[in-house]
Formats: sequence, C-alpha cells, structure tokens
Amino acid sequence: MENCGDPDCQQGNLYFKANDLIYFLRQGNLVKIGITYRLPERLEQLKCEFGAFDLVYLMRGGQPLENQLHSHFRQYRINRGSSREWYREEGELKDFLSRHKLNPGQIEQKLMDWEDETAIAAQYRSKLTRQLIPRTASVSPLKP
Repeated sequence: MENCGDPDCQQGNLYFKANDLIYFLRQGNLVKIGITYRLPERLEQLKCEFGAFDLVYLMRGGQPLENQLHSHFRQYRINRGSSREWYREEGELKDFLSRHKLNPGQIEQKLMDWEDETAIAAQYRSKLTRQLIPRTASVSPLKP
C-alpha cells in the first residue's frame, strides 16, 4: 500500500470526521477492519456478535481510508456471516499489523490525545464562530 508507512500521517489527503476511528481487531488468525465514531459501543456490539477479540490497532480516518484499506487487503478477505470486513492475518496485512500493533496502554494514550485534540478543535471553532458572527445589538423596544 502506497501510504501505509505511517497511516496517521496520511489522513490529510482523505476526508474524515474528527471522531471517525478505523479499528483492527484480532480474533485468532482473523482480523476485522472497521470504522466507527463510537468505539466503546461498537466494540461491545462486536463482542456480542463474534465473541472475544483483541483491539490491536486504531487510527483516525474516514470512509475513504477504510475503503482503501479494504481494497488493499482484499486478497486476504473472507466472508464471515454477513460481515465482509474480516481478513486472514497473512502477508502484507500481517506485516502491517506487526509494524503498527499497539498495546492497550498505547491505544488508551492515543484515544486521550485525540480527545484532547477534538476538544481543542471544538474550542477553536467556537472562538472563530464568535468572531465571525456579529453579536446581536441590543434593540430598544418599539415606541408607539
């Protein structure tokens, strides 16, 4: 994959919402690549559907990047029930995960950093909005 060297640095070219996360889950020798903006809820849903798994990598990115990853690793894709986002952990996918795998502490730190960035971005947007939208001047009541 052309831009797989450091995926977190490649986001600038692809549209994504600030809260979109692409996750890689491992269950035995299978890997699920998916996207969510509500990670805890999504992981709980997948646990109920597929059983226990390990969250091995997390990156920011939206649908275009997820589609690019699915396309790039398509040779390892398997159908697992109604889900087509599962892959055999082999070849390039195995190499990718061995280079980028995060331990639980690193994942937690990434999430905290991203939350901080999102909060800072929200504050900045709010400040810009206040600067760009003039305050409503007080209007005196109309006199008959």
